[in-house]
Amino acid sequence: GPGEPNRLFNGEYIDGGFVIYHAPGYKVFVDDRCEVFGGPWLRDFLLKSFEPGDAVPAWQAKYGRFDFALTRTGTPFDEWFAARPDEWERVKATPLAAFYTRKAR
Repeated sequence: GPGEPNRLFNGEYIDGGFVIYHAPGYKVFVDDRCEVFGGPWLRDFLLKSFEPGDAVPAWQAKYGRFDFALTRTGTPFDEWFAARPDEWERVKATPLAAFYTRKAR
């Protein structure tokens, strides 16, 4: 809603540009411009896409709390969010992607 941060974790940087265009009120975690800057952050992001571990909570601590998540179905990031039903609710899943919302506490 208006005034809310709408911070979105997206597990694929290619999806960031799509969200920026179609839902400009969301603040995406990463988009395809990251390739221009490269560096250690990009390497870490790509490595964590295979094994998320504690990456999502660590990124939230550093960059701000995520309100939503958009993941590619069946990826390690998708499995990470799905494995936390006490904190995240899957709103919609398709063969391509899944959308999660943080549960209210």
